[in-house]
Amino acid sequence: MKYYGEIPVIRAIATMLVLCIHLTAQLYNSNGLITDPVLSYFNQIARLGTPIFAVISAFLLTSSTLKREFELPYFIKSRFTKILIPYLLWTTLYIILRMLLSNTYYPAGTPIIKYYLLGTAEIHLYFILVVIQFYVLFPFVHKLKKGAPLIIAYIIGTLINVLWLSYGSGTVTLHSEMLNTFVNSKAFILNWISFFFLGIGYAKYYKEINDIVLKYQIYFKIIGILLFIDLIIKIDITNLYGSTNVANIIY
Repeated sequence: MKYYGEIPVIRAIATMLVLCIHLTAQLYNSNGLITDPVLSYFNQIARLGTPIFAVISAFLLTSSTLKREFELPYFIKSRFTKILIPYLLWTTLYIILRMLLSNTYYPAGTPIIKYYLLGTAEIHLYFILVVIQFYVLFPFVHKLKKGAPLIIAYIIGTLINVLWLSYGSGTVTLHSEMLNTFVNSKAFILNWISFFFLGIGYAKYYKEINDIVLKYQIYFKIIGILLFIDLIIKIDITNLYGSTNVANIIY
């Protein structure tokens, strides 16, 4: 796979943002607010970190298939060893530690399987479930061709994402309690589908996008500054939001 020099930098920034989320999240009070206004702003800006990781995941995975024919058996084996096994191991480790410390998110008697199926053994593991869901979809969506098919898929994916965040998430009722909890949680892929399609688009249009950005970089810098200012202005420290938010799709 081609080496992209900017990816380590973007990944490092995203990592710092996610760390900022976890650090400032420890300061939430009983009303779901952070008492320090400055830290509230840091928390909200940092919410862009997780969507960036979603875009990077899709970008790198798609890039790996551009120069080499996609082989489903190899893909399954690769994802199983790199993602699923580590997820199972870390979830098990967190469960053991939680039992030893007598500190659980669920009431006593809750089946341990829920930790694995809902990604709640530790606060950050839910995103691994999101990525695994994308891997299930990838054998189908990676075939999207440049041009109308890919653009239409991105538009549809984004509309679904926006509609789900606005009207679906938290309102769906299913017969299975566990499935109901999962679908209404932030681990469900419809909260993130737009970012994954964006990553696919970036990978397939990498050269074209890179050429345009380099040619008109002054304009992109101005747009970036304006968007950042707009983000700061629209932050409401009395109504903090998470990473699954329509605003993050825009920024």
